[in-house]
Amino acid sequence: IRIKSEQPLPVLALGNSDLMQVGDWVLAAGNPFDVGVTVTAGIISATGRGPGINERENYLQTDAAINPGNSGGPLVNLNGEVIGINTAISTSSGGYDGVGFAVPVNMARWVAEQLIDTGEVRRAYLGVALEELTNDLRQAFKVPLGEGALVLRVMPGTPAQKAGVEAGDIVVEIDGQRVKDRGHLQGIVEALEVGKVYPLAVLREGERTTLDVTLEAMPSDFTAALRRGDSIAPDAPAEEKDEPQYDQLGLQVQEIDDALRTQLELEEGMTGVVITSVKEGSPAALEGLETGDVVEKVGTTKITTHEEFQAAVESLSLEKGVALLITRGGDSRFVVLKSE
Repeated sequence: IRIKSEQPLPVLALGNSDLMQVGDWVLAAGNPFDVGVTVTAGIISATGRGPGINERENYLQTDAAINPGNSGGPLVNLNGEVIGINTAISTSSGGYDGVGFAVPVNMARWVAEQLIDTGEVRRAYLGVALEELTNDLRQAFKVPLGEGALVLRVMPGTPAQKAGVEAGDIVVEIDGQRVKDRGHLQGIVEALEVGKVYPLAVLREGERTTLDVTLEAMPSDFTAALRRGDSIAPDAPAEEKDEPQYDQLGLQVQEIDDALRTQLELEEGMTGVVITSVKEGSPAALEGLETGDVVEKVGTTKITTHEEFQAAVESLSLEKGVALLITRGGDSRFVVLKSE
């Protein structure tokens, strides 16, 4: 935006949003409910928030009163520096409930500089779908709290696929920066230089492995591609048995053959076993597993046959938790099955 004026315009300096900590005092300026310019006070309640408003999120959360009409106004620190742009609220009434969100000014500055220099915003990307590491998943994969991002799926033809990243890898470091969680990894990657090679450290089967990844510019339809194929796959036919025999998870599985691949519309090259029956009340049933789901990994072990599945399950403790990489209708997720 260019504003033409014969007189000098007052401006606010931009601060460093990365330096903001929980408890820091801030002021929010805006025009709530069209009553006129208003300033409210509060603190930074949290950083790195992802409330599900946008595809790319790393909000500052504040309890400074933000109401409809505040959007676009500055969030400033006590030095009068802009550290955020007021963007959204979480509310049950339509008004102030004490939970407001602001885009960090460092992100806004990064976008603005690219627009000024090139007229477009280019974000580097890996090409993976990620899952947040829950406490159960951390225990199953033996990953400390506050470390790592779990790879659910690697998209074909992407930088991650070319570098050898696999589903089930836990990314712990890139370009020498320790990865705290899924959102942190996304923030680091998108700000890195397109076309440059970076070291990427992952945990795979308990061992640390370093890969070289050449980052590329994210295609405009990449995030949309991750959401495709979210329909539930049709049930695979269970083998007819008078007395079904279930494993300790409460599952019966079958190897993927051409008929199942066609029926379930599975990607060419996908490996694993298909769930053909789930025992009522079993750990698998309690976690919502269904017939037609594909088990690609047990823990960190890739599965290609029924025998490999059984061996991997028997080598783990259901009491401590058995992690499975499940694919349903093109979407993947890790679940942890545990005995009561």
